Amino acid sequence: PAYYGNILEDEYEFLSKYRDVVLTFGEYDEISGFCYTQLYDIEGEVNGYLTYDRKWKIDPYKIREIHKKMGR
Repeated sequence: PAYYGNILEDEYEFLSKYRDVVLTFGEYDEISGFCYTQLYDIEGEVNGYLTYDRKWKIDPYKIREIHKKMGR
């Protein structure tokens, strides 16, 4: 997995960084939502949830659990 252009070691490292960002959003009343703009990898960019051939790189249920913790 990748994160802001950096290649990460594994799913755990991605989920840890992703959780930190998402939960930080939840701390601010001024932020009412966010958009993950790259659902899948494209040529030259590999920071999607899915690979170029549309296979999950990250367990979608783990992503869902992080989003549920936002409490909104």
